Amino acid sequence: MPGKPLKPYTPLDHLCPFFTRFPLSFPLNILENTYPPKRVFDPFCGCGTTLLAASVTGHFVSGMDIHPVACAVSRAKLASATAEEVIAKAEQILETTPVNTQNKQNGFWNLCFHSSVYEGLLRLRERYLQGNLDQAEARLYGIVLGILHGPLQKGKYLSNDMPATFAPPQDLLSAHWQARGSKPPPYSLQRLIAEKARQLPILDAASGSGVVQENSFLRAEAPAAENKFDLIITSPPYYGLPNKNCGLWLRSWLLGDDEASASQSQELHHQSLTDYINDLGEVWKKAASFCRPGASLYLHFGKVHGSGAYSSLDVLHESVKRASTGWTVRSIDAVTTAAKFMARRNFASPSPPPEDEWRIQMLLNN
Repeated sequence: MPGKPLKPYTPLDHLCPFFTRFPLSFPLNILENTYPPKRVFDPFCGCGTTLLAASVTGHFVSGMDIHPVACAVSRAKLASATAEEVIAKAEQILETTPVNTQNKQNGFWNLCFHSSVYEGLLRLRERYLQGNLDQAEARLYGIVLGILHGPLQKGKYLSNDMPATFAPPQDLLSAHWQARGSKPPPYSLQRLIAEKARQLPILDAASGSGVVQENSFLRAEAPAAENKFDLIITSPPYYGLPNKNCGLWLRSWLLGDDEASASQSQELHHQSLTDYINDLGEVWKKAASFCRPGASLYLHFGKVHGSGAYSSLDVLHESVKRASTGWTVRSIDAVTTAAKFMARRNFASPSPPPEDEWRIQMLLNN
């Protein structure tokens, strides 16, 4: 489906701010000129950018991620639900789902959310824990995750003042709010959900289908031969990138995690560059087992600032060499428009900014 415009899908692409991501144009430029429809896979799907691009260009797409928040946001981007269906589902949950009386609002939560908002979030949390979400609910939870927290001065967010792309630790947030005397906004949760739902596009009949699996790629079983993939478009975690759960704990709470500082296991080891290269080699081996012969693998690859004086490309080539699975590098292009990590007022980002980034195509020769 050539020439697919970006603009109609920008609100969906920006559904939930993440502090690490690549632009929608990266997978879209690959997929809009790819026919006939292919089977596309992203084993580190994050906030679902590849999944959205594949869906709107008519391809089947499968995503995988170890983090439940990433999977929830990705499912929201693939969901086929109208705004009115989402609004009706939100009203049903907020009016009929019982509140768990053990989750009383006190301490940090009094500072973070207005009492009416907190009660609504508890109802949504309880429904999510019941499982078996339909399409409207999948879109709904992506919306709520996206408006859950952010700055008071910009946009409409449910929380007291904090960054939109990550949640700092509770003690830092409490100190920040108490020092400034800031209060959580008394927004109507239902009204904000309705406003956001009406801004999002409905995926049309020409859109491809897709699935999202919460799993570790390195521990996942390869698909049967008839279900293997033609294209992988992904970005493995950069070396030196902290555990991404450190900034997602509040969104994880909404999805049922009771540990405010819970640590999610990482896909790749970061104890040393050698460990990381070895794990990256295992990624290429696993990727080969998921693909058909002749498949292409497109990477957005780099490192984070301060992680060392090594070259990202040297790491890539060494890991491919160690994998010995038939992947050959076909093209390498420097990324000159790497995302700028804006300074978050009063809070340090959980990740240093990226650097030495490249877009790479590899071909599976076996």
